[in-house]
Amino acid sequence: MTDQRVFISYSRKEFYFAEQLATLLKAKHGINAWFDIHELQAGMDWSAAIQAALTGCDALVLVASKASLGSPWVRVEWEPTLKAGKPVVVAFFERVELPPELHDVPRIDLRGDFEHGVERLAHGLRGENMVSDPPPRGLRFPPAVWIVIAAYLSPLLLLPVLPGLAVALLLPLLYLLRQFLRRAYTVAEQRNAFLVLIVGVLLIALITVFNQNMYEFQVTPHVPLILTSSAVILLMLTARQLLGRHPALYRWSPTGEGGQSVRERVNREVRQAQGLQFSDLGKTFRLQFDPGDQQVASDVRQALEGAHYREVQGGVIPDHEIVVVSDRTPATLLENAGEGQREVITVVATAFKVPESAKNLSRYQWIDYRKRSPEALRNMVEDMYLRDIGGANLQYALMPVPENFTAVRLPQRTDLLVQAFNIIGVLNALGAGFTLLTIGNTPPTDMFGNPIPYNPM
Repeated sequence: MTDQRVFISYSRKEFYFAEQLATLLKAKHGINAWFDIHELQAGMDWSAAIQAALTGCDALVLVASKASLGSPWVRVEWEPTLKAGKPVVVAFFERVELPPELHDVPRIDLRGDFEHGVERLAHGLRGENMVSDPPPRGLRFPPAVWIVIAAYLSPLLLLPVLPGLAVALLLPLLYLLRQFLRRAYTVAEQRNAFLVLIVGVLLIALITVFNQNMYEFQVTPHVPLILTSSAVILLMLTARQLLGRHPALYRWSPTGEGGQSVRERVNREVRQAQGLQFSDLGKTFRLQFDPGDQQVASDVRQALEGAHYREVQGGVIPDHEIVVVSDRTPATLLENAGEGQREVITVVATAFKVPESAKNLSRYQWIDYRKRSPEALRNMVEDMYLRDIGGANLQYALMPVPENFTAVRLPQRTDLLVQAFNIIGVLNALGAGFTLLTIGNTPPTDMFGNPIPYNPM
């Protein structure tokens, strides 16, 4: 890894994009990239740590987006660095107009081929020849993003064969596409929308076929309808599978919607197992929690005691102050947490909203335990231990400060159970539709069960 220290400046709205940029620079290209969530340890005052990193950096990469260029916090990172004569490189997340101060700095367009763009950026940061891209023009997305856009527009293919359905879907599709392009969506919302659309297209196509052939099913006259509907459904299924799973769509996701499991997978290159052997350092911790969170507190206690940390009570000043917060946590506990303490590690047990009176907690790193993942506590303990022995912070699984803690994150088993019930519900709805079609298209019979001949008018 090169000795040159490169600061990654970005808006928290592009967290996943910026993190994968830093990950590739470090793991694949040997660039000593400073990315706050990778470097900030649980309990650190992130504002002071970021300022120290800015002062000590040799170059800065600015992830350019509407959010970052409109943020005063991002500006106070790149502007002093530029005035100090240090190299600044702009990496485009989206098409945006740069301020005059940045017109002459090198530019890399990462909107399309992300990995190739990062490789070119790494060459430039190592002092090799960097070819600056022209200002971004037009729409440019990774292929996976184009697939989702095409899936939302695909029902328009049904206009020649199912014009009524295509027109009926137009307004909701345009709304959902607008939310996707503005990155103002949730992954669950988009995936559920595709599921509803798939079932809707399938049922309407089947009803059309059966209604036109009440007594005799013939495939040949409906080949265009069958082929077009199949293509639309296949495209929607592909988009639904890519959402929340593909690295390009992960980078595109709004902060808090990328998914921790996906985040760990795409960052696996730099999340190498530490293989730590814990020894007794004589360090202590104090655990604060509401009685309703007793089970979570027990999990935290067990993880810490497994690394030879000792719990203290009362007025003893601990080496580590840990607070379990949830929707049960009283406001007084949140307000007092961290007051006068050297550090606070906050373990998030359920979705909750931080009250204004406890905003001091937002200065510190968070540990997300809403999914009850033992790995989250393992990472927390390893991070604490490495810090206590003076080692480097090599963990990359801590949750970002801007994570949306009002969102519900179910434990893995519960989440799988909910998904299973959703699938069963869709299958039941589909079965009910087929049953209605069968009943509605059964030839009428007389009182003796004999079919009544069909006489068209």
